Amino acid sequence: MSNYNVPLDLETKNSLSLIISRIKENSTILEFGPANGRLTRHLKEQMNCKVYCVELDEKSAKDAEPYAEKMLVDSIENYTWCKEFSETKFDYIIFADVLEHLYSPKQVLEKSKLFLKDKGSILLSIPNVAHNAVIMDLLQGKFTYRSTGLLDETHIRFFTKTTLDEMIDEVGFFSVYKTATFVPPRETEFAYSYSEFDTSISKYLEKLPNGEVYQFIYELSI
Repeated sequence: MSNYNVPLDLETKNSLSLIISRIKENSTILEFGPANGRLTRHLKEQMNCKVYCVELDEKSAKDAEPYAEKMLVDSIENYTWCKEFSETKFDYIIFADVLEHLYSPKQVLEKSKLFLKDKGSILLSIPNVAHNAVIMDLLQGKFTYRSTGLLDETHIRFFTKTTLDEMIDEVGFFSVYKTATFVPPRETEFAYSYSEFDTSISKYLEKLPNGEVYQFIYELSI
């Protein structure tokens, strides 16, 4: 089973529930990396949206395909979607924990601009590599990859809020909505406690404004 094949949680403040909250019913959507289609299914069945998808994993794509208007099985960075969807404009383009898996996320964002309707927007979520749990790992000389999470072993690019904002600005988008999910180090996959570190270090970390941000969630417009 895919590491990303988990039930859709609409009861808590998480990246997908926050993305859904920004989407209007009856929209036309391009979803990159739908995995097994938990978001795709909700958008189709509960919000009457038309969802077009690009998914790298063939098995996951097969699961999500019944909920998609069209499923393209390919790497995003092969850009076959540019030709495949050249005649379609979208209300929303979704990158839910996707950009960190790409070699050139900036280039993908630049190309995606051409596929937005005049009032369309990009919805993205991205993990925060400057989370205190990662800093705690580094303080012990570690950078521990895992199957999922902040240091997912399939991540290629890493972002802090500053580097994410810089990329967005360079591409020519502006943020119309920003929020985040928060998880203390103890509740992350690292399971570190502030009490494990020197008091001066713990106090410094606890004061960092984004130290417990697990994911950033943005809505972008041109």
